[in-house]
Amino acid sequence: MVSSGIPNVVFLPQRYRLANNEVPENVSDYTKGGFHPVHIGDSIGPDGRFRIMNKMGSGGSGTVWLCEDTQHEIGKPKWRAVKISKARCGTTGAVELKIKNIFTKHGVTPWSAFHNGVAIPIDSFTINGPNGTHMCLVLPVLGPKIHRNFGSFNDTELKRRSVCLNIAQAMKYIHSLGICHGDFRPANILFQMPGLEHFDETEITQVFGGLPRVVKNLRTTMEQMRTKPDYRVIDAKIDTVAFQQLLSMKYSDGVSYEPKIAVVDFGSAFKPSVQTKERTAITLAYMAPEFFSKGPAGITSDVWALGCTISEVMLHVCHFQNSSTADDRLLTMFENWEHFCGPIPMHYRQSISHALLADNVNIEARFPSFDNPNKPALSDLMADEELIHPNSAGSVWGFNSSQLERAIDKLGTDNANRLIGLLCAILKWKSKERLSVEEIINHPFFGRD
Repeated sequence: MVSSGIPNVVFLPQRYRLANNEVPENVSDYTKGGFHPVHIGDSIGPDGRFRIMNKMGSGGSGTVWLCEDTQHEIGKPKWRAVKISKARCGTTGAVELKIKNIFTKHGVTPWSAFHNGVAIPIDSFTINGPNGTHMCLVLPVLGPKIHRNFGSFNDTELKRRSVCLNIAQAMKYIHSLGICHGDFRPANILFQMPGLEHFDETEITQVFGGLPRVVKNLRTTMEQMRTKPDYRVIDAKIDTVAFQQLLSMKYSDGVSYEPKIAVVDFGSAFKPSVQTKERTAITLAYMAPEFFSKGPAGITSDVWALGCTISEVMLHVCHFQNSSTADDRLLTMFENWEHFCGPIPMHYRQSISHALLADNVNIEARFPSFDNPNKPALSDLMADEELIHPNSAGSVWGFNSSQLERAIDKLGTDNANRLIGLLCAILKWKSKERLSVEEIINHPFFGRD
Protein backbone atom coordinates (compact mmCIF):
# COMPACT_ATOMS: atom_id res chain seq x y z
CA MET A 1 0.00 0.00 0.00
CA VAL A 2 1.35 3.41 -1.00
CA SER A 3 0.50 6.73 0.65
CA SER A 4 0.36 9.88 -1.45
CA GLY A 5 1.56 12.17 1.37
CA ILE A 6 -0.47 14.72 3.31
CA PRO A 7 -4.08 14.35 2.16
CA ASN A 8 -6.88 16.88 2.04
CA VAL A 9 -8.90 16.01 5.14
CA VAL A 10 -10.68 17.94 7.86
CA PHE A 11 -9.54 17.05 11.39
CA LEU A 12 -12.38 17.47 13.86
CA PRO A 13 -11.57 19.04 17.25
CA GLN A 14 -11.25 16.58 20.13
CA ARG A 15 -14.29 18.09 21.82
CA TYR A 16 -16.42 17.94 18.69
CA ARG A 17 -19.65 16.10 19.49
CA LEU A 18 -20.54 13.55 16.83
CA ALA A 19 -24.14 12.68 16.05
CA ASN A 20 -25.12 9.04 16.56
CA ASN A 21 -24.99 8.37 12.80
CA GLU A 22 -21.54 9.97 12.52
CA VAL A 23 -19.64 7.84 15.02
CA PRO A 24 -16.90 5.94 13.13
CA GLU A 25 -15.92 2.32 13.67
CA ASN A 26 -14.42 1.36 17.03
CA VAL A 27 -10.69 1.97 17.20
CA SER A 28 -10.32 -1.35 19.08
CA ASP A 29 -11.26 -3.14 15.83
CA TYR A 30 -7.88 -2.11 14.42
CA THR A 31 -5.96 -5.05 15.81
CA LYS A 32 -4.68 -8.45 14.74
CA GLY A 33 -7.45 -10.12 12.76
CA GLY A 34 -9.40 -6.85 12.55
CA PHE A 35 -9.69 -3.87 10.21
CA HIS A 36 -6.88 -2.85 7.88
CA PRO A 37 -5.53 0.66 8.69
CA VAL A 38 -6.36 3.03 5.82
CA HIS A 39 -5.62 6.72 5.23
CA ILE A 40 -7.07 9.10 2.66
CA GLY A 41 -4.75 9.24 -0.34
CA ASP A 42 -3.44 5.68 0.10
CA SER A 43 -3.14 3.56 -3.04
CA ILE A 44 -4.18 -0.08 -2.73
CA GLY A 45 -4.56 -3.08 -5.00
CA PRO A 46 -2.33 -4.35 -7.81
CA ASP A 47 0.24 -1.67 -8.73
CA GLY A 48 -1.57 0.77 -6.40
CA ARG A 49 -4.51 0.85 -8.79
CA PHE A 50 -7.15 2.21 -6.37
CA ARG A 51 -6.63 5.59 -4.69
CA ILE A 52 -8.59 6.10 -1.45
CA MET A 53 -10.87 9.15 -1.68
CA ASN A 54 -13.31 8.85 1.24
CA LYS A 55 -15.00 6.27 3.47
CA MET A 56 -18.48 5.13 2.47
CA GLY A 57 -19.25 2.96 5.48
CA SER A 58 -18.24 0.20 7.85
CA GLY A 59 -19.79 -2.85 9.45
CA GLY A 60 -19.00 -5.92 11.45
CA SER A 61 -16.99 -7.53 8.68
CA GLY A 62 -15.11 -4.62 7.08
CA THR A 63 -14.89 -1.07 5.78
CA VAL A 64 -15.98 0.34 2.40
CA TRP A 65 -14.04 3.08 0.62
CA LEU A 66 -14.70 5.40 -2.31
CA CYS A 67 -11.76 4.99 -4.67
CA GLU A 68 -10.46 6.28 -7.98
CA ASP A 69 -9.57 3.50 -10.39
CA THR A 70 -6.39 4.97 -11.83
CA GLN A 71 -6.24 2.25 -14.50
CA HIS A 72 -9.86 2.26 -15.63
CA GLU A 73 -10.62 1.52 -19.26
CA ILE A 74 -11.91 4.32 -21.47
CA GLY A 75 -15.68 4.34 -21.31
CA LYS A 76 -15.74 2.49 -17.97
CA PRO A 77 -16.45 4.21 -14.63
CA LYS A 78 -13.36 5.53 -12.86
CA TRP A 79 -15.03 5.65 -9.41
CA ARG A 80 -15.25 2.40 -7.51
CA ALA A 81 -16.19 1.16 -4.05
CA VAL A 82 -13.64 -1.16 -2.42
CA LYS A 83 -14.74 -3.28 0.52
CA ILE A 84 -11.80 -4.30 2.74
CA SER A 85 -12.76 -7.23 4.96
CA LYS A 86 -11.46 -7.79 8.44
CA ALA A 87 -8.60 -10.27 8.37
CA ARG A 88 -10.66 -12.76 10.39
CA CYS A 89 -13.68 -12.29 8.09
CA GLY A 90 -12.04 -13.31 4.84
CA THR A 91 -14.56 -16.11 4.43
CA THR A 92 -17.34 -13.53 4.01
CA GLY A 93 -15.63 -12.11 0.95
CA ALA A 94 -14.95 -15.64 -0.27
CA VAL A 95 -18.68 -16.40 -0.10
CA GLU A 96 -19.42 -13.30 -2.19
CA LEU A 97 -16.90 -14.47 -4.80
CA LYS A 98 -18.50 -17.92 -4.86
CA ILE A 99 -21.86 -16.27 -5.45
CA LYS A 100 -20.31 -14.18 -8.23
CA ASN A 101 -19.07 -17.43 -9.81
CA ILE A 102 -22.65 -18.73 -9.83
CA PHE A 103 -23.72 -15.55 -11.64
CA THR A 104 -20.85 -16.05 -14.10
CA LYS A 105 -21.83 -19.67 -14.79
CA HIS A 106 -25.25 -18.35 -15.82
CA GLY A 107 -23.59 -15.93 -18.23
CA VAL A 108 -24.29 -12.94 -15.97
CA THR A 109 -21.72 -10.11 -15.87
CA PRO A 110 -21.53 -7.57 -13.03
CA TRP A 111 -23.04 -5.02 -15.42
CA SER A 112 -26.05 -7.13 -16.39
CA ALA A 113 -26.62 -8.00 -12.72
CA PHE A 114 -26.49 -4.28 -11.89
CA HIS A 115 -29.09 -3.59 -14.58
CA ASN A 116 -31.32 -6.08 -12.75
CA GLY A 117 -30.87 -4.41 -9.37
CA VAL A 118 -28.03 -6.53 -7.98
CA ALA A 119 -24.47 -5.44 -7.17
CA ILE A 120 -21.86 -8.21 -7.25
CA PRO A 121 -18.06 -7.83 -7.13
CA ILE A 122 -16.39 -6.56 -10.29
CA ASP A 123 -12.96 -7.71 -9.17
CA SER A 124 -11.05 -8.78 -6.07
CA PHE A 125 -7.57 -8.72 -4.56
CA THR A 126 -5.89 -9.20 -1.18
CA ILE A 127 -3.89 -6.91 1.08
CA ASN A 128 -1.21 -8.14 3.46
CA GLY A 129 -1.09 -5.66 6.31
CA PRO A 130 -0.09 -5.37 9.97
CA ASN A 131 -3.38 -6.94 11.08
CA GLY A 132 -3.34 -9.87 8.67
CA THR A 133 -4.46 -10.72 5.16
CA HIS A 134 -7.59 -8.92 3.98
CA MET A 135 -9.92 -9.89 1.13
CA CYS A 136 -10.87 -6.83 -0.94
CA LEU A 137 -13.89 -6.65 -3.24
CA VAL A 138 -14.23 -4.04 -5.99
CA LEU A 139 -17.86 -2.93 -6.39
CA PRO A 140 -19.91 -0.26 -8.18
CA VAL A 141 -20.30 3.01 -6.31
CA LEU A 142 -23.80 3.24 -4.87
CA GLY A 143 -25.84 5.88 -3.11
CA PRO A 144 -27.45 5.92 0.32
CA LYS A 145 -29.30 3.03 1.93
CA ILE A 146 -33.01 3.11 1.17
CA HIS A 147 -34.12 3.07 4.81
CA ARG A 148 -32.17 6.21 5.73
CA ASN A 149 -32.41 8.62 2.83
CA PHE A 150 -35.55 8.01 0.84
CA GLY A 151 -36.75 11.58 1.33
CA SER A 152 -33.70 12.87 -0.52
CA PHE A 153 -35.18 11.84 -3.88
CA ASN A 154 -38.39 13.90 -3.98
CA ASP A 155 -40.17 11.25 -1.95
CA THR A 156 -43.72 10.25 -2.93
CA GLU A 157 -45.78 7.18 -2.09
CA LEU A 158 -45.83 6.33 -5.80
CA LYS A 159 -42.01 6.33 -5.87
CA ARG A 160 -41.92 4.18 -2.75
CA ARG A 161 -44.22 1.68 -4.42
CA SER A 162 -42.05 1.70 -7.52
CA VAL A 163 -38.95 1.06 -5.41
CA CYS A 164 -40.70 -1.80 -3.59
CA LEU A 165 -41.54 -3.32 -6.97
CA ASN A 166 -37.87 -2.95 -8.03
CA ILE A 167 -36.83 -4.69 -4.81
CA ALA A 168 -39.21 -7.61 -5.47
CA GLN A 169 -37.97 -7.87 -9.06
CA ALA A 170 -34.35 -7.94 -7.83
CA MET A 171 -35.23 -10.81 -5.47
CA LYS A 172 -36.90 -12.69 -8.31
CA TYR A 173 -33.73 -12.25 -10.38
CA ILE A 174 -31.51 -13.55 -7.54
CA HIS A 175 -33.75 -16.57 -6.98
CA SER A 176 -33.83 -17.33 -10.72
CA LEU A 177 -30.10 -18.03 -10.49
CA GLY A 178 -30.61 -20.55 -7.68
CA ILE A 179 -29.41 -18.23 -4.90
CA CYS A 180 -30.97 -17.19 -1.57
CA HIS A 181 -29.66 -13.87 -0.32
CA GLY A 182 -29.81 -14.87 3.35
CA ASP A 183 -29.70 -11.31 4.78
CA PHE A 184 -32.32 -9.44 2.78
CA ARG A 185 -33.19 -6.15 4.51
CA PRO A 186 -33.27 -2.39 3.81
CA ALA A 187 -29.72 -1.89 5.10
CA ASN A 188 -28.51 -4.12 2.24
CA ILE A 189 -30.46 -2.26 -0.44
CA LEU A 190 -28.95 0.96 -1.78
CA PHE A 191 -29.95 3.54 -4.35
CA GLN A 192 -28.09 3.52 -7.65
CA MET A 193 -26.42 6.75 -8.76
CA PRO A 194 -26.26 6.62 -12.56
CA GLY A 195 -23.97 9.02 -14.37
CA LEU A 196 -21.18 9.17 -11.77
CA GLU A 197 -18.70 8.11 -14.46
CA HIS A 198 -19.11 11.60 -15.93
CA PHE A 199 -18.12 13.37 -12.68
CA ASP A 200 -14.62 14.73 -12.14
CA GLU A 201 -12.81 14.68 -8.79
CA THR A 202 -14.18 18.04 -7.67
CA GLU A 203 -17.72 16.98 -8.46
CA ILE A 204 -17.39 13.54 -6.84
CA THR A 205 -16.03 15.23 -3.72
CA GLN A 206 -19.06 17.51 -3.67
CA VAL A 207 -21.49 14.59 -4.06
CA PHE A 208 -19.83 12.78 -1.17
CA GLY A 209 -20.20 15.69 1.21
CA GLY A 210 -16.93 17.57 0.74
CA LEU A 211 -13.52 16.75 2.12
CA PRO A 212 -13.32 13.69 4.38
CA ARG A 213 -13.80 14.46 8.07
CA VAL A 214 -11.51 12.54 10.39
CA VAL A 215 -11.04 11.88 14.11
CA LYS A 216 -7.49 11.62 15.45
CA ASN A 217 -6.61 8.31 17.11
CA LEU A 218 -4.59 8.11 20.31
CA ARG A 219 -1.68 5.72 19.74
CA THR A 220 0.74 5.30 22.65
CA THR A 221 2.63 2.07 21.91
CA MET A 222 4.66 0.77 19.01
CA GLU A 223 2.07 -1.98 18.48
CA GLN A 224 -0.70 0.61 18.21
CA MET A 225 1.42 2.64 15.79
CA ARG A 226 1.55 -0.44 13.54
CA THR A 227 -2.01 -1.73 13.78
CA LYS A 228 -4.07 1.47 14.05
CA PRO A 229 -4.37 4.32 11.52
CA ASP A 230 -3.47 7.92 12.46
CA TYR A 231 -7.17 8.73 12.31
CA ARG A 232 -10.58 7.25 11.60
CA VAL A 233 -12.71 8.63 8.79
CA ILE A 234 -16.35 9.52 9.41
CA ASP A 235 -18.67 7.97 6.83
CA ALA A 236 -19.28 10.34 3.92
CA LYS A 237 -22.72 11.93 3.75
CA ILE A 238 -23.98 11.63 0.20
CA ASP A 239 -25.49 14.91 -1.00
CA THR A 240 -28.31 13.66 -3.21
CA VAL A 241 -29.40 17.21 -4.07
CA ALA A 242 -25.93 18.05 -5.39
CA PHE A 243 -25.89 14.74 -7.27
CA GLN A 244 -29.18 15.46 -9.03
CA GLN A 245 -28.17 19.03 -9.86
CA LEU A 246 -24.80 17.98 -11.27
CA LEU A 247 -26.39 15.15 -13.21
CA SER A 248 -28.92 17.46 -14.85
CA MET A 249 -26.11 19.87 -15.80
CA LYS A 250 -24.30 17.07 -17.63
CA TYR A 251 -27.15 16.70 -20.09
CA SER A 252 -28.39 19.63 -22.16
CA ASP A 253 -31.88 18.15 -22.43
CA GLY A 254 -32.10 17.71 -18.66
CA VAL A 255 -32.50 14.53 -16.70
CA SER A 256 -35.18 13.34 -14.30
CA TYR A 257 -33.69 10.99 -11.73
CA GLU A 258 -35.94 8.03 -10.96
CA PRO A 259 -34.70 6.04 -7.97
CA LYS A 260 -33.42 2.57 -8.81
CA ILE A 261 -31.99 0.14 -6.30
CA ALA A 262 -29.20 -2.39 -6.00
CA VAL A 263 -29.13 -5.30 -3.57
CA VAL A 264 -25.71 -5.76 -1.96
CA ASP A 265 -23.85 -7.95 0.55
CA PHE A 266 -24.04 -11.59 -0.46
CA GLY A 267 -21.83 -12.70 2.44
CA SER A 268 -24.68 -14.80 3.90
CA ALA A 269 -26.03 -16.08 0.57
CA PHE A 270 -26.50 -19.78 -0.06
CA LYS A 271 -27.98 -22.24 -2.53
CA PRO A 272 -31.39 -23.46 -1.32
CA SER A 273 -30.52 -26.90 -2.65
CA VAL A 274 -27.84 -27.13 0.06
CA GLN A 275 -29.99 -27.17 3.17
CA THR A 276 -28.70 -26.30 6.60
CA LYS A 277 -30.42 -25.40 9.83
CA GLU A 278 -27.79 -22.92 10.98
CA ARG A 279 -28.76 -19.81 9.02
CA THR A 280 -28.83 -17.04 11.63
CA ALA A 281 -26.81 -14.22 10.07
CA ILE A 282 -29.91 -12.19 9.22
CA THR A 283 -30.93 -9.37 11.55
CA LEU A 284 -33.62 -10.49 13.99
CA ALA A 285 -36.26 -8.01 12.79
CA TYR A 286 -36.24 -9.63 9.31
CA MET A 287 -35.77 -13.23 10.41
CA ALA A 288 -38.45 -15.72 9.35
CA PRO A 289 -39.82 -18.00 12.08
CA GLU A 290 -38.09 -21.05 10.62
CA PHE A 291 -34.71 -19.41 11.29
CA PHE A 292 -35.49 -19.12 14.97
CA SER A 293 -36.74 -22.69 15.27
CA LYS A 294 -33.62 -23.85 13.37
CA GLY A 295 -35.73 -25.26 10.60
CA PRO A 296 -34.46 -25.36 7.01
CA ALA A 297 -34.18 -21.93 5.39
CA GLY A 298 -34.77 -21.23 1.73
CA ILE A 299 -36.50 -19.03 -0.82
CA THR A 300 -39.56 -18.52 1.39
CA SER A 301 -37.30 -17.18 4.16
CA ASP A 302 -36.14 -14.47 1.75
CA VAL A 303 -39.80 -13.80 0.93
CA TRP A 304 -40.58 -13.16 4.62
CA ALA A 305 -37.70 -10.65 4.73
CA LEU A 306 -39.08 -9.05 1.56
CA GLY A 307 -42.43 -8.56 3.28
CA CYS A 308 -40.73 -6.89 6.25
CA THR A 309 -38.77 -4.67 3.86
CA ILE A 310 -41.87 -3.59 1.90
CA SER A 311 -43.60 -2.78 5.20
CA GLU A 312 -40.67 -0.64 6.32
CA VAL A 313 -40.34 1.24 3.03
CA MET A 314 -44.06 1.99 2.73
CA LEU A 315 -44.94 2.65 6.39
CA HIS A 316 -41.66 4.29 7.46
CA VAL A 317 -41.43 1.88 10.39
CA CYS A 318 -39.70 -1.45 10.97
CA HIS A 319 -42.76 -3.54 11.80
CA PHE A 320 -40.99 -6.36 13.63
CA GLN A 321 -38.33 -4.17 15.22
CA ASN A 322 -36.97 -5.81 18.34
CA SER A 323 -36.41 -3.92 21.58
CA SER A 324 -33.11 -2.12 22.02
CA THR A 325 -32.58 -3.83 25.37
CA ALA A 326 -31.20 -7.36 25.42
CA ASP A 327 -33.70 -8.56 28.05
CA ASP A 328 -36.73 -7.69 25.90
CA ARG A 329 -35.21 -8.56 22.53
CA LEU A 330 -36.88 -11.91 21.90
CA LEU A 331 -39.99 -11.09 23.89
CA THR A 332 -40.80 -8.01 21.81
CA MET A 333 -40.14 -9.95 18.62
CA PHE A 334 -42.56 -12.74 19.48
CA GLU A 335 -45.23 -10.28 20.66
CA ASN A 336 -44.99 -8.42 17.34
CA TRP A 337 -45.24 -11.68 15.42
CA GLU A 338 -48.42 -12.59 17.28
CA HIS A 339 -49.90 -9.13 16.70
CA PHE A 340 -49.64 -9.64 12.98
CA CYS A 341 -49.55 -13.36 12.24
CA GLY A 342 -51.81 -14.71 14.95
CA PRO A 343 -51.04 -17.31 17.62
CA ILE A 344 -47.65 -18.96 17.55
CA PRO A 345 -48.14 -22.43 15.98
CA MET A 346 -47.69 -25.41 18.27
CA HIS A 347 -44.59 -26.68 16.45
CA TYR A 348 -42.77 -23.40 17.23
CA ARG A 349 -43.84 -23.12 20.86
CA GLN A 350 -41.35 -25.51 22.38
CA SER A 351 -38.29 -23.67 21.07
CA ILE A 352 -39.84 -20.26 21.83
CA SER A 353 -40.82 -21.32 25.36
CA HIS A 354 -37.29 -22.59 25.96
CA ALA A 355 -35.77 -19.26 24.90
CA LEU A 356 -38.18 -17.16 26.95
CA LEU A 357 -37.92 -19.30 30.06
CA ALA A 358 -34.17 -18.88 29.85
CA ASP A 359 -34.84 -15.16 30.23
CA ASN A 360 -37.23 -15.78 33.16
CA VAL A 361 -40.28 -14.62 31.21
CA ASN A 362 -43.78 -15.54 32.39
CA ILE A 363 -45.12 -16.95 29.14
CA GLU A 364 -48.75 -17.16 30.24
CA ALA A 365 -48.73 -13.53 31.39
CA ARG A 366 -47.17 -12.14 28.23
CA PHE A 367 -48.62 -14.52 25.64
CA PRO A 368 -52.34 -15.13 26.19
CA SER A 369 -52.40 -17.17 22.99
CA PHE A 370 -50.45 -19.92 24.71
CA ASP A 371 -53.77 -20.61 26.49
CA ASN A 372 -55.93 -19.18 23.70
CA PRO A 373 -54.65 -20.60 20.41
CA ASN A 374 -57.71 -19.24 18.59
CA LYS A 375 -56.68 -15.59 18.96
CA PRO A 376 -57.20 -14.09 15.46
CA ALA A 377 -54.49 -12.64 13.28
CA LEU A 378 -54.90 -9.36 11.45
CA SER A 379 -55.60 -11.26 8.23
CA ASP A 380 -58.46 -13.10 9.99
CA LEU A 381 -60.08 -9.78 10.91
CA MET A 382 -60.10 -8.49 7.32
CA ALA A 383 -63.10 -9.05 5.11
CA ASP A 384 -62.30 -8.97 1.41
CA GLU A 385 -63.85 -5.55 0.88
CA GLU A 386 -63.55 -4.21 4.44
CA LEU A 387 -61.70 -0.93 4.91
CA ILE A 388 -59.10 -1.01 7.65
CA HIS A 389 -59.55 1.91 10.03
CA PRO A 390 -56.90 2.83 12.61
CA ASN A 391 -59.39 2.84 15.48
CA SER A 392 -60.30 -0.79 14.86
CA ALA A 393 -57.09 -2.23 13.49
CA GLY A 394 -54.26 -0.28 15.11
CA SER A 395 -53.75 -2.53 18.11
CA VAL A 396 -53.91 -5.72 16.05
CA TRP A 397 -51.58 -4.30 13.42
CA GLY A 398 -49.00 -3.70 16.10
CA PHE A 399 -48.69 0.04 15.44
CA ASN A 400 -50.38 2.78 17.38
CA SER A 401 -53.38 4.38 15.73
CA SER A 402 -51.64 7.63 14.78
CA GLN A 403 -48.93 5.77 12.81
CA LEU A 404 -51.51 3.74 10.91
CA GLU A 405 -53.65 6.81 10.31
CA ARG A 406 -50.72 8.70 8.80
CA ALA A 407 -49.97 5.75 6.51
CA ILE A 408 -53.59 5.62 5.35
CA ASP A 409 -53.63 9.38 4.77
CA LYS A 410 -50.60 9.09 2.49
CA LEU A 411 -51.61 5.91 0.70
CA GLY A 412 -55.37 6.37 0.60
CA THR A 413 -57.69 3.75 2.04
CA ASP A 414 -57.75 1.58 -1.10
CA ASN A 415 -53.96 1.35 -1.37
CA ALA A 416 -53.64 0.94 2.40
CA ASN A 417 -55.95 -2.05 2.25
CA ARG A 418 -54.04 -3.49 -0.71
CA LEU A 419 -50.77 -3.08 1.20
CA ILE A 420 -52.16 -4.74 4.32
CA GLY A 421 -53.59 -7.54 2.20
CA LEU A 422 -50.21 -8.02 0.52
CA LEU A 423 -48.35 -8.17 3.83
CA CYS A 424 -50.89 -10.54 5.34
CA ALA A 425 -50.35 -12.88 2.40
CA ILE A 426 -46.55 -12.75 2.74
CA LEU A 427 -46.05 -12.90 6.51
CA LYS A 428 -47.40 -16.37 7.21
CA TRP A 429 -46.17 -18.74 9.89
CA LYS A 430 -46.12 -21.62 7.43
CA SER A 431 -43.56 -20.96 4.73
CA LYS A 432 -45.55 -22.87 2.10
CA GLU A 433 -48.49 -20.49 2.55
CA ARG A 434 -46.50 -17.35 1.71
CA LEU A 435 -46.89 -15.67 -1.65
CA SER A 436 -44.21 -16.40 -4.22
CA VAL A 437 -42.11 -13.48 -5.45
CA GLU A 438 -43.92 -13.67 -8.80
CA GLU A 439 -47.27 -13.36 -7.01
CA ILE A 440 -45.95 -10.39 -5.03
CA ILE A 441 -44.84 -8.63 -8.24
CA ASN A 442 -48.29 -9.19 -9.77
CA HIS A 443 -50.22 -8.14 -6.66
CA PRO A 444 -52.87 -5.37 -7.02
CA PHE A 445 -50.86 -3.15 -4.65
CA PHE A 446 -48.41 -2.64 -7.52
CA GLY A 447 -51.23 -1.82 -9.91
CA ARG A 448 -51.27 -5.27 -11.49
CA ASP A 449 -54.84 -6.43 -11.05
